[in-house]
Amino acid sequence: MPMNFRAFLESQKPAYTMDLDQYKTKADPRWTEILNRFPELLQREIIDERKNGDEEDIKEISPWKLESPVPVTTPIKDLLTAKANLNAISRSPSEIVGIINQTWNLNVPSGKVYDRTPGRYSEYSKMSGDTAKPSVVVDDVVYWGVGRFIAALLRGDEILRVWKIRT
Repeated sequence: MPMNFRAFLESQKPAYTMDLDQYKTKADPRWTEILNRFPELLQREIIDERKNGDEEDIKEISPWKLESPVPVTTPIKDLLTAKANLNAISRSPSEIVGIINQTWNLNVPSGKVYDRTPGRYSEYSKMSGDTAKPSVVVDDVVYWGVGRFIAALLRGDEILRVWKIRT
């Protein structure tokens, strides 16, 4: 189940080693205001995905409302009801899509693979889901951490730890 906070941070190096306060002193105050609405770990995930905190990022993330101050578990079956999540699966390599279709009794077609490192899904699936950072789910769609979601599907996990956000 959940590991302690220090062990979690250690497992996430180097992504989680930046001086967050120092970063915020250089950021647009509107971006800092948005970041400050979220727990530190989610702030770091947001910065990892949107380093610049530019106008587009501010517009994109400003409507986000966090449902829980800590990551929650969500049933993977529920995530499979969102068309956008099925589309994300289709953008995985065809052999990965085939395994997921068979494991989850789905019929997701293979599509174009955009991922620069598609081999990561197989590698991630060999790791325990307990050590993965939470994915970010916005309005029931896996927004960031799609690789973690795909790996969980490959492992046959029943749940995924997520930051659950509504707009």
